[in-house]
Amino acid sequence: MDIVTECRNPDPDVKDAFDKAIKLKEENPSESEKILRVCISKGCTDSMVALGNILSTGTDEQKKESFKLFTEAGNAGNIHGLRNSGYALALGIGCSKNKTAAAEWYKRAAEAGHAKAQCNLGVLYSYGNGVSQNDEEAAKWYKMSAENGYSRGQTNYGEYLMYGRGVKKDAAEAAKWFEASGSNRALFHLAELYLAGDGVPQSRDKAIEFLKSSSDGGYAKAMTFLASLIINEDRVYAESLYTKAAEKGNQTAIDALRNLGLPIPCVKKVRN
Repeated sequence: MDIVTECRNPDPDVKDAFDKAIKLKEENPSESEKILRVCISKGCTDSMVALGNILSTGTDEQKKESFKLFTEAGNAGNIHGLRNSGYALALGIGCSKNKTAAAEWYKRAAEAGHAKAQCNLGVLYSYGNGVSQNDEEAAKWYKMSAENGYSRGQTNYGEYLMYGRGVKKDAAEAAKWFEASGSNRALFHLAELYLAGDGVPQSRDKAIEFLKSSSDGGYAKAMTFLASLIINEDRVYAESLYTKAAEKGNQTAIDALRNLGLPIPCVKKVRN
C-alpha cells in the first residue's frame, strides 16, 4: 500500500496543513485526522489517501471508509489512490476481496506510470489472479516496472529473461536487471548465473560473494545454496547457514541438517 507523505495540492495553505497532519499522525492521531478531513473538504486527494492509510488499520467501519477514500482519490486522478484501491481489493481491506476488480485498479495505476502497480499487475498475469494467466503480459508489465526503477519489478523481469518466460531467454540481460535490483533474490540469481557461466563469465568466487550478500540479507535459499558449496571447506559456517535457513522453514536446509545428524531448530519464520 502506498503511504502518502507529500501533498501536491497547489494551495499552499492546504500543503502546510497536510504537512502538520503528517507530523501529528503518531503523537496526536485524532488531531491529524481532523486536519486531513479539512484538507479533503478543500479537494486535496493526497489527504484522502493519507487518511485512508490511517483508517485502513482501524475498525471495520474505518476500513470501509478507507476504501471509499482510496477509490474517490483514484477516480479523481490520484495515482496512489488508484494503486491502494487495487491493493485493498486484492486483500479485502474495507471491501470484499476481488482480484478481478483489483486488476482493473492496478491497471489504471500502471497505465498512469506507477512502477509498483505495474509490478502488481505483472504478478496477477503471472499467476492468473483476477486475469487470464499470460506470461507475455506479465513480462510486459514487469519490464515497464523495471524500467521505472522498481527493485521487485527488476528482479521479476530478470527472472523472466533468465528462464525465457514470456520473453526470449537472455541471461546476460537478466544479469543486468539483477544487478540493478540488488535485492536478496536478485543476488541469489546472480550467483546462479556466475556459477554456471550463463550470460556472465563463470566465477565461483563471485557466485559465493553474491550468495554471502544474499544470505546476510536473510534469504534462506541463498543460505542453503552457499552451505552446499562450502560444506567441505568450512563445515562450521555451512552448518550455521543450514540452521538459520531451517529456522525460516526452508525444507532443503531441514533435510540437510537431518542428513548431517544435526538437531532441527524450531521454525521461527515459515516464509523464505
